[in-house]
Amino acid sequence: MDYSSFLSHDKVLLVAPAGYGKTFTLAQCLKHTTGKSLILTHTHAGVASIKKKLKDEQVDTAKFNVETISSFAQKYVQSFYSGSDAPEQDDRKNYHPFILTKAIEILSISAVHHVVTASYTGIFVDEYQDCTHEHHSLIMTLAKHLPLRIFGDALQGIFNFNGDLVDFSSDLDDFYRFPPLSTPHRWELAGNAALGKALDTIRRNLEEGEDIDLSRYDTTIEYVNGSTGYYVPGSPPAQKIKDVRKEGSLLIIHPNTVNLEPRLKFSSRYKDITPIESIDDKTFYRLARAADEFDATEKYPVLKKLAGELYTKTEVDKWFGPSDFKNKRGDAAKGHVNDLKNCLGGGGSLRTLSAALEKVADLPAFSCTRKELLRSLNKAIDIAMAKNLSVYEGMKEQRNNVRRAGRKIEGRHIGTTLLTKGLEFDTVVVLDAHRFECPKHLYVALTRCRKRLVVIANTQKLSPYRPS
Repeated sequence: MDYSSFLSHDKVLLVAPAGYGKTFTLAQCLKHTTGKSLILTHTHAGVASIKKKLKDEQVDTAKFNVETISSFAQKYVQSFYSGSDAPEQDDRKNYHPFILTKAIEILSISAVHHVVTASYTGIFVDEYQDCTHEHHSLIMTLAKHLPLRIFGDALQGIFNFNGDLVDFSSDLDDFYRFPPLSTPHRWELAGNAALGKALDTIRRNLEEGEDIDLSRYDTTIEYVNGSTGYYVPGSPPAQKIKDVRKEGSLLIIHPNTVNLEPRLKFSSRYKDITPIESIDDKTFYRLARAADEFDATEKYPVLKKLAGELYTKTEVDKWFGPSDFKNKRGDAAKGHVNDLKNCLGGGGSLRTLSAALEKVADLPAFSCTRKELLRSLNKAIDIAMAKNLSVYEGMKEQRNNVRRAGRKIEGRHIGTTLLTKGLEFDTVVVLDAHRFECPKHLYVALTRCRKRLVVIANTQKLSPYRPS
């Protein structure tokens, strides 16, 4: 690719299919630019991924700043907006649209816009296909006096629940179209070029609205027949899950992007596979508000409520009674109960709550399925104690810290296409692939892998097209 030619355009679009070297291209572009560039993307996981890859390519950190569009907008609104009508942060339906609207107004002020142009020499936007018209307006406001280079792929445009997405044909008609990336580098670098070629063919099938016949790829994609059989011991799906759990880098993708319960059920069954949380899941804020109820008269009920959110009902019911801890037999079990009672005897402070949560985590056979919730709650309590804030305010600060810094996701996880966009894992297992009703979601699911792809479905012929 001719990077100098790409950078010579003030407004330019590069179509970059999944795994075709987009972030490598971004790194090379940064090496060919002067000054500091602003890089915007959509997810905090994407922020962490971009930072890691730019570090791997030895790009000087002084040459870029990576943020989500949401956190960038939020930063300017929090700095310059003095009104009192902002919705609460856990009101996702109203908070983020409000932030975007106010950010556009603020960035249109010449003095504020001058701050941006004084800070950056250019803008790169990743995953542009997921931009709503409001995102597009914000970015166009930013780019009035700065060159704008955008990366996108219409086949990965899955974030349409936040509003109408940008149309590359009508909304970007004044952008120069650079020749698209055409080589599936990710799989070549991982030593599985055949898988890259298979996914390239599948991409073309999906673009043409054709069915995907997995039998054509039996040497590159592992197909397992079955649907919910991964809970049936000895079944082919369960055997395959047992096999892939040996992998250190593993992602399980569930087709249901709305309901969290199937993923929690899976993690409860396979405890080493952790669910990926949405950045602003309401449970973070619900836990924080519950923690703020902890005082000298509401210690046990609040602790039980928090435990009920973080652990399974079966685990909690073994130790927590209606109004007090259950009496236990055996010295070890009695010791745990006494530790908890002594801990709660320390008053109604947040320090007492923090210590009690540690004691609950130490209970035998207690395993927190939603580990990020527990980590975030503990950090929110620490922030609240250090700054004399409510836990709710501490949680808002903690989630904003994650939003801005990004979150590295490694190990073994289960998620959805919406939560794993932009991520890569060595091994990916797509559950119930026949249930995908959108070609874009199926494409995103299949292309999260680097080395190994497993598809569990009740048929080898996939038709991810919602009935009209």
